[in-house]
Amino acid sequence: MAVEKWTAGAGVGLTWTAIFGAGADLNSMANLSSVMSSTGDIANDTALDIFADLSVQLGSATWASPSMISVFAYPLNGDGTTYGDNQLTAGTQAAKVPAPQFWVGNINFPNGAAAAFGTLERIIMPPGKFRFVIQNNGGVAMAATGNAVQYRTYNRSVA
Repeated sequence: MAVEKWTAGAGVGLTWTAIFGAGADLNSMANLSSVMSSTGDIANDTALDIFADLSVQLGSATWASPSMISVFAYPLNGDGTTYGDNQLTAGTQAAKVPAPQFWVGNINFPNGAAAAFGTLERIIMPPGKFRFVIQNNGGVAMAATGNAVQYRTYNRSVA
């Protein structure tokens, strides 16, 4: 009888790896603003991993409803220079709403004054190159420090 189990991805694998610019991409980001990762492409054109998890740690703020961040995967477009709907520049926060076709999920956290933690699991990764985008829907600006986002990749194996 075949057994199905998780296996480390060929990209970064199961090691949590920073995906946003050492917190600077996210520091003091206004509510309803978005930012595209400045750390470079996730090159899934050779790894062809299927799943990713995204883990966030946000510095202390007084979060208000809906108390979440939304996550989007912006593919590198056919022109080889623009991503997704081309309204975001890597590492530059903007009061923009990413196009809904690139949405992959939300990470919710409790209201109130606290640091926020959460993980979005089983994001289906597109083939090719892409970058993650985060939109702040926490009801307030993010903290000026203490923000980090990491990812890991994996697949399913049948043996």
